[in-house]
Amino acid sequence: MLIVGCGYVGLRVARDILGSDPERSAWGPIRHVTALTRSERRAGELRQLGCRPVVGDITKAESLADLRLDDDGTLLFAVGFDRHCGLPIEDVYCDGLGNVLNQLASCGEPLRRLIYLSSTGVYGDHGGEWVDETTAVSPEREGGRACAGAEAMLAEHPWSRAAHVILRLAGIYGPGRVPRLANLRAGTPLPTPADSWLNLIHVDDVVNVVRAVCTQPHGSRVFCVSDGHPARRRDYYRTLATVAGAPPPKFVGVADPTSLATTSRNAGDKRVSNRLLLDELRLTLRYPDCEAGLRAIVAADVAADDARSSG
Repeated sequence: MLIVGCGYVGLRVARDILGSDPERSAWGPIRHVTALTRSERRAGELRQLGCRPVVGDITKAESLADLRLDDDGTLLFAVGFDRHCGLPIEDVYCDGLGNVLNQLASCGEPLRRLIYLSSTGVYGDHGGEWVDETTAVSPEREGGRACAGAEAMLAEHPWSRAAHVILRLAGIYGPGRVPRLANLRAGTPLPTPADSWLNLIHVDDVVNVVRAVCTQPHGSRVFCVSDGHPARRRDYYRTLATVAGAPPPKFVGVADPTSLATTSRNAGDKRVSNRLLLDELRLTLRYPDCEAGLRAIVAADVAADDARSSG
């Protein structure tokens, strides 16, 4: 596999592949990982992990000359937006993707499969209604518009249009990434609408979905990736406070946190269905709702703290 964007998700995919028993790998024929990184320091870390690093920047086409896709290879495009890069998000997501596609197409190797990590932000606001793969794309924010543009490019580019799978990810959480946990522990009022819907997916289940896509035959497809159990934000933060032993949540401008009153309209208010994902990929999620995932994260943090203390 070639991973472009070896960050929070991409790095976990790499570790899962490289840590699998080659004789009984759940990744099928995938045994090796090449990872693109902008940093020489990061390249050293990836090499220690067992990856073959390639140093380059997707926004600079000339830096990608050494990027190759092995015979019958799979490309995972998992680039996140670095707000310190000094470029508009469209330049990174759209132009960057185009540079990668053009470079790999120029090498003459056919594409077995391309997996693109997109976002449910492409749907915009649906007033709390359910959305799925048949819902029209209508992004309202920069990130959603950039993802929609990248999706359109995949469908139009002659190298990728026949063999790409788009995964529209809900909000990713997991170890080291729990939305607003620090605010809760500090008792800081949360600047978010208490009654809008929050759609989440645990990072371990994102890896499971990528693995399932790699090992099952698909042409060009789109899947919504969420745990299928949206939570009102007020309920999510109450659950998080309980699990983490934090004070009850407070919301900016809301005197009573149990009220449905909100401070503003959330431009992403919707509920994301995962029915097609579960049915077609025959998946069972490890964390079917946010409470299960949060409890596992907190339990792991406590165990790690205990281990450090005993050490």
